[in-house]
Amino acid sequence: MIKFSHSKLSSISLSNQHYIDKFLKDNNYTLNMSNNLDLVKEVLTSQSEDEYPYRFDSAFNKTYIGDADYFCLFLKYDSKIIATYAAREVNLKNYLADMRNYFHNDTVSTNVELESKEFSNTWYSSLQWVSNSHRGKNIGLILDFIKKSIIFECFNGNINFSTHNVALNSYHKNKLMYNNTEWFMTIINGEAGRKDDKSEKIYNISYIENTHWQNIKDEIYNTYIPIK
Repeated sequence: MIKFSHSKLSSISLSNQHYIDKFLKDNNYTLNMSNNLDLVKEVLTSQSEDEYPYRFDSAFNKTYIGDADYFCLFLKYDSKIIATYAAREVNLKNYLADMRNYFHNDTVSTNVELESKEFSNTWYSSLQWVSNSHRGKNIGLILDFIKKSIIFECFNGNINFSTHNVALNSYHKNKLMYNNTEWFMTIINGEAGRKDDKSEKIYNISYIENTHWQNIKDEIYNTYIPIK
């Protein structure tokens, strides 16, 4: 079942809705499409480091979002939130400029290929979490596919991008199906990502274009939620 508590996502019907409905029904899950940033922050910051060892992504602080569109996904089992995801509209070039400014003492790419393309309505996603007790069921993948469907179908987004540790390159390209990934920055003092890791970190930016998603979405959904 899907519950709506977002003014722009009330009673939506996605092109792959039948796959989503099957996933929720087969696992007795409820999906809440919401704009409650306070709740997603509360859920994530209240987790143990074993459950969620990352710092809260400041890109989802209300003061930074301002008037931009955004949404949060909460997956529930027996009324308990067991997974989250969030996405927000942000000008890609402004986002990268803010990152370069914040990490100015580190090594940050000044030539990201994606910046050479002219795109409006670009979306950043983060805050993906699945409870330890529900991992191994492809929940993270399926929530990511739902998130992309909402971005590209409901908000007519042109790009969905994410920044992540280089160790997750294969996951983003081969599992989450972003169609490109490239080095973005090397953080020297480790003050990003995992709270318990102060080592040097290499970060990539991965992205997928709307046109690419439209070409692969049916195959992806059918792979992870086969309807016989």
